[in-house]
This record gives sequence, C-alpha cells and structure tokens, in this order.
Amino acid sequence: MGHINNMKKEFGDLAKRLNANVVGLPEPQEQNSWNGWHTILELLYTPQEAEVGAKLPVFPASLEEISRRCDMPQEEIEVLLDQMADKGIVMDLRNPETQEIFYSLSPPVVGFFELTMMKIGKQNVSKKELAIAVSAYAGNSDIFVREVHGSGKTALGRALVYESFLDPDSMPEIYDWEKAVTVIKEAKYIAVSQCYCRHTAEHLGKNCSAPMEVCLSLNEYGEFVIRRNYGRAIDTSEALEILRKSREYGLVHVVDNVKQKPAWMCNCCSCCCGMMKAIRNWGFPAVNPSNFLPYQSQHNCVGCQRCVKKCPVQAISLKRKSDSQPFHQIIIDEERCIGCGVCVSTCNKKALELTRRANRPFVPEHAVELLIHRAIERGKFAEMLLENGEQWGNPFFNEVLRTIHTLEPQKQQMIKSQLNSRFFDYIL
Repeated sequence: MGHINNMKKEFGDLAKRLNANVVGLPEPQEQNSWNGWHTILELLYTPQEAEVGAKLPVFPASLEEISRRCDMPQEEIEVLLDQMADKGIVMDLRNPETQEIFYSLSPPVVGFFELTMMKIGKQNVSKKELAIAVSAYAGNSDIFVREVHGSGKTALGRALVYESFLDPDSMPEIYDWEKAVTVIKEAKYIAVSQCYCRHTAEHLGKNCSAPMEVCLSLNEYGEFVIRRNYGRAIDTSEALEILRKSREYGLVHVVDNVKQKPAWMCNCCSCCCGMMKAIRNWGFPAVNPSNFLPYQSQHNCVGCQRCVKKCPVQAISLKRKSDSQPFHQIIIDEERCIGCGVCVSTCNKKALELTRRANRPFVPEHAVELLIHRAIERGKFAEMLLENGEQWGNPFFNEVLRTIHTLEPQKQQMIKSQLNSRFFDYIL
C-alpha cells in the first residue's frame, strides 16, 4: 500500500498543499486508486514544479508575493510559473483593471483536469495517460467524487433552464443570471474548448455521440483559456449557436454557481458528465437546481417514456393509465430534479410545462462567496481565511464578514468550531 509519507518529499508536500484547496485531491487507500492518484501527480508535475506548487497560495497572488514565498528571484520564478501555466497546473489570471498578472495553484476541479484535456496544439502532458490515471483514481474509490460533490450542499455548478420553454406571461420575473443567453451576452471574453468529460471518455473508448467542442469559458477565466491555448476565442453569435446545438442533443446547460461573472458554462450529457453521474449514482447535490420544475399540464401523455429516458438525473417516472386512472401520469422527483428543461423539450405531445419552484435555491453572488460556503462545509474555512487574509487584507475580511452574517445558524456554528476564535464568537 502506498502512503503519502513514502513519496518523494516534494510530491508529498504538493499533495498536502492541493488538499488545502476547497476541492482537494485526497489520497485514497485502495491500491489501484492510489496508483492512479500517484500517477496523476507525477504526470503533471516535475519535482521542481511540485516543490514550488507546494508553496503557492490558495487565492491568486502577485509575482512579488510568490517570489517571497519560494525564496527565488522574480525573474527565475516567473519563467517557472509561465511553464506551469502552460501545463494548466498554475492559473495566471490578469486583473482587468490594472492588467497585472496574479498566480495560483490550479485545483483539480475546476482546474488542471479540465485544462489538460482542453489544451490545443503542443501537448505538455499525455491526455490518454492522464485519462487512464484519472479513471483508476476515481473509478476504484469514491473518495474523489465525495470530495468534489458529496462534502456539502453548495454545488460547484448550477443548472440553467431551457429558457425558450418558459412562459414569459405567467413568469415575468426571470432574472438575467437565470438565462443562458444573457450570461453569454454579458461575458467580456468567451472561449470554447473540448468537453473534459467526453474527451476523457473518448480516450477510454467510452464516449457518446454528443458534440465535443461545447465547453465555454467566460470573462477573466475565458481570457486565460484563450491566452494559454486551452480553447479558441469565439464571439457571442457562435456561443449562442453552441447552446442551440447543445439543446438539440438534449445536453444540460450547467454554469458556475454564482450570479455575477460566472467563469464557465458546460453543456453536459448524462452518460459522460461527472456531475450528472454523481447525482444519479450517489445522490450527491452535484448541481444546484434552477428555479424551475416541470409538471404535467396535459392528460395527453401517450406513455412513450421519452422524458423518462432523456432525464439526465433519473428524476422522472411514469405511472401508466389503468381502470382507476384514465391517463398516464408523469411523476417528477422534485428533490432530484435539477430543472434543466430537457424533458419538456423532448415531449412531442407537449404534456409537460415549466413552473417556478416553491422555494428558490440559494445561489452565491460571486466566486468568493461560493468558496466561503464550500470551505465551511468541508472544514477548510480557517485555513482559507488565515492564508488569504494575510495577502488580501481588509477587502477580503470585509467580504468574509458580509457573507458570514448572511449564513444560517448551522453554518455559523460550523465556523465557530473550525476557528475557535473569540473575535468570531463575538461578531457572530
């Protein structure tokens, strides 16, 4: 059995640092899964890159700050960070106002797994070898799917409904952040890349026939993807055409789980997508549902079960007509349903329509609030707070305090237990 203490020191330190991320890369105990985990690290990082990666902060930091942390001259560390960003194991994000570059260690998801498979042109890492290693790691143990999707109720992504099937007269107040079209139109940068999940499945001989080039990166993250050749720049019209084609294939629009400036939008199939499989196979809250639900509006269902078969999360069943029930009844599992609208789009008889949920799902305002919620749920809030508070100072702490005051009592209690701080006990 492999163990982190038996690894080369630089890779052991890197593994511990990766687990400081809100989404980590936890070490499995099962041998085949451990072999895949270990291979992932050695495929992606050289020993020098692992040593530097272990010292990078969770949030993006300036070149000056990283030079200080790594005790290396700025000119030398900049060359290495550039090399790592070209492999997807570091993200170098540009401040849109000052144009200054800030660097951070890429997490596994959304991060180096996707970026490696999205890379265009010269390949720094074998995609097939990585696909095999990821399959060994995630396919022989549930430790990673639990890390990403099963350790809390705040999901990485949220579903966007097929908005053309909404009735604007009966539902006039549809927010812009609920509309896929508006999210695209408001994005400053848009890049399209190959779907990580289907591309990985292709290398394993398990991919479906859904289109591959449908993964969209938006805003500052989109600029990074374009600049580093992980995707190609596209305009709004092409992005909207990708959405239209995705709906033809019954793909689910899943976007970054924030209201302001989402970083990505996936178009997900039910068979390859890790989020859909986490819901179907494990019952994890892997996708924050949209604010809409399908319901049976007509008694003209013919029992074809197209909606049952097309539902990506198996939230629909059919109760066939009988002597006591003169029509087929479509039954929606409202707890499992993600409100994507695929079922409504596939019903030829128009027996299904969309309505608002009774309770609107919570959506974080922006990326920092999303990270705070997920960090609290995973017991990583103290580490995130202390490390990034030192770097970002009052603006960061102010945002943390604003978010904390909006939390339900249960999460506030979780913060108390993680911090053991008289100051936070006082403000809570």
